[in-house]
Amino acid sequence: MENESQPKLRLAPPEPDIGKTDGFAKSDIFGYAEFGGRLADIVRNLQTPLVLALTGGWGSGKSVFAKQGAGELRKRWATGNENREAKDAPVIYFDAFANDHQENPLFALAGEVMEFIGRRREAAEEVRDSAKRIAKGVGSVLAEGITRYATGGLAGAADIAEAMESTLNKRMQDAEQRRDAVREFRDALESAAEKIGDGHPLVFIVDELDRCRPDFALELLEKIKHLFS
Repeated sequence: MENESQPKLRLAPPEPDIGKTDGFAKSDIFGYAEFGGRLADIVRNLQTPLVLALTGGWGSGKSVFAKQGAGELRKRWATGNENREAKDAPVIYFDAFANDHQENPLFALAGEVMEFIGRRREAAEEVRDSAKRIAKGVGSVLAEGITRYATGGLAGAADIAEAMESTLNKRMQDAEQRRDAVREFRDALESAAEKIGDGHPLVFIVDELDRCRPDFALELLEKIKHLFS
């Protein structure tokens, strides 16, 4: 029988209270509030695109900081303007590890952006059309590969050469279409960010990258490089 007088041993630390729009106000168990506030000020006042990489050892609170930092940016974006709601701030938090099971990170990335953009109708249609085109381009990438022919001695050299030429032409055409789709999606995203941000930059936070499959993490970074300034 359990002795109620004995203190119970807690094997895990309490989960911090992290609201999507609270920032560091509710909990600051890692003591990052001052640094997080200064970083939020820097990010909000950026005039040119910038990439920041935050690193830390296991258990140092990277994910907690990323989520609280996102909340701090949302809160500050809405402060002083009663027509703004913090949840609509131009801040996207993307959990890379949660999407690690997908074959191509571009689908997950575009989906996250579309979910965010979809809150504002005036920007949604323009980006949604471009997202469809880029998804089509990605689909052709996944379908690409070396065409295998089971000749069995029935196909001559001329037949194989014609098939290879046809495949090469199609791949060149697909590559051009994908470039156009990526360019259009990027332009549409920039336009949408200007409408939604009210002069503030679109902030995209990628978390849990170190827990992903190496190939997924690398390709995700490649896609971000091409999709964002």
